[in-house]
Amino acid sequence: MPDVGVKVLLEVESHNGIAKFEGIVLHPAAKGHITLKLANGYNASYPVNDISSLEVIEQNNKQDEVSSTTEMEFDKNLPAIAYRTGPRGEKCRL
Repeated sequence: MPDVGVKVLLEVESHNGIAKFEGIVLHPAAKGHITLKLANGYNASYPVNDISSLEVIEQNNKQDEVSSTTEMEFDKNLPAIAYRTGPRGEKCRL
């Protein structure tokens, strides 16, 4: 099974015949399945037993862009103002 984040091309056998799907591998939606994020935004999940071929198109070689700890510097002379997003997308001051 390819790692999460790898772009693959799958051929899947189903009751409708063979279908091809290209997408990025996600964590499986169920045990014994492979789940893809398709270009149209949908997720597709198939049993591993139904996959007739799997071709890796592109490896994910990016390092994690977010570190586990982030250091931020604040100007202590400025007042601290925090905002959150409300239920309708408006800014709410805390």
